[in-house]
Amino acid sequence: MKSLILILSILCHLSAWAFDIEPTPKIIAIEEDTTWLEVAKKYNDLYIAKYKPAIDYAEELKRWNKHIKTQGPKTGDRIYVEPPSSPFISWNYSQPLEPTDFFSRKFNLLAFYTVSKGAFQEKLSNGATIDFDQNSPGTLGLMVRYQLANKDSLSASIYGSKLTTSTVTGVSSENIDVPLEIGATLYHEIGIGRTRTFNYYYGLDYEKFSTSDPTKVDVGEFGFVSNTMTFVTGGLSMYKNFGKHNIIAKISGSYGVLSSSSDGRDGYKGYKTIGTLTYISSSRLSYNIFVKNHSLTRDTDELSSTRIGLGVGLRFY
Repeated sequence: MKSLILILSILCHLSAWAFDIEPTPKIIAIEEDTTWLEVAKKYNDLYIAKYKPAIDYAEELKRWNKHIKTQGPKTGDRIYVEPPSSPFISWNYSQPLEPTDFFSRKFNLLAFYTVSKGAFQEKLSNGATIDFDQNSPGTLGLMVRYQLANKDSLSASIYGSKLTTSTVTGVSSENIDVPLEIGATLYHEIGIGRTRTFNYYYGLDYEKFSTSDPTKVDVGEFGFVSNTMTFVTGGLSMYKNFGKHNIIAKISGSYGVLSSSSDGRDGYKGYKTIGTLTYISSSRLSYNIFVKNHSLTRDTDELSSTRIGLGVGLRFY
């Protein structure tokens, strides 16, 4: 009996020791966009899978890394390169790895919310100059992004912005509610080089915004004229990975090609610039800061504005 107890005790200790030293499966971070077959060829000689053809190893890599939804791993993705399942359990389980690339999927749907502060100056044809703040306590929008087969992408967004005007110089009104501002974008983004760290993009911007009504200003009041503009846009973007986090920087310039105004006059002409810095804190959340400038003219009127804002984004897919 003592011998049996001793044997059982030794077996229990050996079993516990086996579980304690179970190796952690090898996980790597992808340095540049690649394919499963290329990963298999690179690591085929280092791990247990070396006894299998590379194409079979590639199929196992897909099975081990079901958190990757694209055709192959992208820059910043973390993947298993050896079996992640425990050999001591009968079912095939592995701890899923979250994609570290915010856009590591074929299709993305995001919502965003921003607050911003804007400073405007209008020089009107009657010689008056109006300085005013136009602040936004809330801008809510949606963005969709679709990755093409060549890893370029198409994206579109739409947003609505609640605005409040205050501190208007030269007129009697203050704290005026401004009509809702509406905007939309449509871009095609193209990667530069193999790593796709840098990209350029082009497309269209649409904005519906309000400016002061000169007929109201003439009598010392403050009212609005509704304007629409369509811009042709070109820009550069940078996607930089730092471990599990990404930084996205974008800068763009736009030139107005179509415009209209509700007062019957010719619409505005001119350009705008936008700079954005986005921090990806997880696979779903992002935070950004942006600066937007407008420089517009029509007839003898001039409009210049600078808007600074903070925002948060949530990716659903």
